[in-house]
Amino acid sequence: MSPPILLIFIDSFPFYYLDKTKYLSKFETVAKLTPGFGYSINCQAEIFAGLSPDNLGYFCEWTYDPLNSPFKKWKYLLNILSPARKIYYLDRFLHKIIDNIYTNSKNIPFAYLHKMARNKQDIFSNYFSYDSLLKHKDTIVLPTQDFLSLPPAKRDLKIYEKSISLIDTINNKNLIISQTELDGIAHWHGVGSYKYNENISLLDQRIVNLRERFLNRFKDGKVIIVSDHGMTNVKKSIKIELEKNIGRPNDRTYYYFLDGTILRIWIFKTAVKEKIETYLESMGIGSIIDTNQRKRFGISNRKFGDVIFLINEGLMFIPCFWGSRISKAMHGYHPDLESQKGIILCSQKEQDLSYKSISSKDVYYFLKSKFIN
Repeated sequence: MSPPILLIFIDSFPFYYLDKTKYLSKFETVAKLTPGFGYSINCQAEIFAGLSPDNLGYFCEWTYDPLNSPFKKWKYLLNILSPARKIYYLDRFLHKIIDNIYTNSKNIPFAYLHKMARNKQDIFSNYFSYDSLLKHKDTIVLPTQDFLSLPPAKRDLKIYEKSISLIDTINNKNLIISQTELDGIAHWHGVGSYKYNENISLLDQRIVNLRERFLNRFKDGKVIIVSDHGMTNVKKSIKIELEKNIGRPNDRTYYYFLDGTILRIWIFKTAVKEKIETYLESMGIGSIIDTNQRKRFGISNRKFGDVIFLINEGLMFIPCFWGSRISKAMHGYHPDLESQKGIILCSQKEQDLSYKSISSKDVYYFLKSKFIN
């Protein structure tokens, strides 16, 4: 068997923040990770399974999928509730009722819910049906999903404490753990805020403690740190008004899904496509992802949207289908931006990796070589 590995996944640790750490920046191998397109649900699948959205068959957590929408039988009731959209607290109250009865409906307008379906294939969940490093036979996994009943700070602490005790008892097993609180802190407090820097210092200390304990137990073991993407502060919110400028979505024209940084549009009438593209380009706030880029990032499947529009760095769609409040920081911008780069660190010298920029898929093949050889 290969030497055991301790793999620590950190949600949203940006490469550009590495030099603010005492221990992480001193790892023997430091490299920059270029994420895949989209959000964590896809970025993490590329890192741990080597699969792009085209390979997986899904892009983002929610999508236009009327045949599989859990709300398709609720169409008429949801239409009745639609006017509540104009009254914020009533709208949120009704969404909460739906969430408690069925599933998290986010801030998706009631009138569109019956056309939307939620993908549950998070790589850390039991729903993930593809092979991945998390399913390696000699590997123990401590994902955040096992501790969702706890608040974020306590989840990370519980995983850390359990990891410390596991290192003392596991016998030549790989250990994969998650630390995910940093992502939420960045969204709601901002990169560089007091709470953000406090959490960075906490992570830095926890990781050096885990590293020392693991390598003392397994002299030939490896400690690897990986984050799925970076993060950047939001400077301005943008309100996009497709209904006002294009008309209300319907089965003859178009439907859309508006994430914080990504707008996906499914078009059923050619003339509408040209009108939408003209409107989006006139706003000067982002760009339509062309065919070549969609192929490069593995989002070429047309079921992901006939048009995928990406907002510029530092901007955010508000209101969007995730919420009506602007975040202090966001990810999900173009993967080539420096602010979106994550990290890949190793406790041993890796000449082919050191101080290079590599894609999520290449990170997967690097990790796979360590787990399987």
